[in-house]
Amino acid sequence: MLWLTTERGVVAYAPASKEGPKRFTRHDGLVSEQFQPNACMMACDGRIYLGTTSGFCTFYPNLLKTNHRMPPVYVTSLEVLNHEQLTPDGLPLQFLLDEELSFSYSDARMISFSFAALSYCSPEKNQYAYMLEGFDNDWNYVDNQQKATYTNLPAGSYTFRVKATNNDGIWSDHEAAVRIVVYPPFWWSWYAKLFYLLLLAGAIWYYVHLRLKREENRHQRELLVTFLSTVYSDQASPATESPDPTTGTEDHEFLARMNQVIEENFSNPDLNVKFLAEKLNISRSGLFAKIKTLADVTPNEMIQIVRLKKAARLLKEGGRPVSEVCYMVGFSSPSYFSKCFQKQFGVTPGTFGSSGDDGE
Repeated sequence: MLWLTTERGVVAYAPASKEGPKRFTRHDGLVSEQFQPNACMMACDGRIYLGTTSGFCTFYPNLLKTNHRMPPVYVTSLEVLNHEQLTPDGLPLQFLLDEELSFSYSDARMISFSFAALSYCSPEKNQYAYMLEGFDNDWNYVDNQQKATYTNLPAGSYTFRVKATNNDGIWSDHEAAVRIVVYPPFWWSWYAKLFYLLLLAGAIWYYVHLRLKREENRHQRELLVTFLSTVYSDQASPATESPDPTTGTEDHEFLARMNQVIEENFSNPDLNVKFLAEKLNISRSGLFAKIKTLADVTPNEMIQIVRLKKAARLLKEGGRPVSEVCYMVGFSSPSYFSKCFQKQFGVTPGTFGSSGDDGE
């Protein structure tokens, strides 16, 4: 056994031992941890004398035994937001293994546990390690520190565990454990999540319903454009020579009359729903209901469709600029005309006129 004096106490080192070196400090009874050079002696009875800067210390090496007693460790106090939690009587809390501590989301911003090992030989040499299962991945070894602090814990269930050594560094099998639960804020509780899920499902349903409705309206508009082109356009394609078989004779005549009124009044600034209803000898509400039933569009949309169809025929004939065609069919803004035309036929008026496409 080698006894080495250092600037931080005495180190006992046995090369053949598996326990490793041991360090003795003032907590073990040394009068000082600073030693004088060449101030050491072993007496004939095996007693060792070591001279320090504050006197000398002496001991029998064969009487120094390793402490194999494994101390229990306990959680002694709990602090929430730097305030110690006490019982209603003002006493420290008792941490029982079968109990569970509950914290709100705001309280979990800072939680501190204090703990202690019941080893009194040299309590300053007791070492500790702790972990929070569900949060820490491994043990935190903190030497003689007797407090653990956690901040901003997410909602969930955890178990705080702590273990300790005695003065000779032997880890005890007796751990302390405290179960805790952190509840989520109200905006992240299970009923809030259920509400978000229902809201998302409603948004998805509304989006799908809107897309299907738009697709249905687009299909109805295409049928209407094809029908009107068949009735009043000598430029109709062979695929649209006959009217929609689902449209009755009276409805067919009504749409034809309406189309004629619109075409005869393209440039009339008074061409609107009221004007159209008067010409067709029908009330505005009746006109709206009839057109909605036949084509699933409003009267204003019907007027716009017929105007755009007329614009397509004029552009196909060629010889006129887009702006002139715009005003001829009753639009007051070329930019708005181009936007509506592209929405209806999928191409701009300029492209349509240059390609010779009839937009059918």
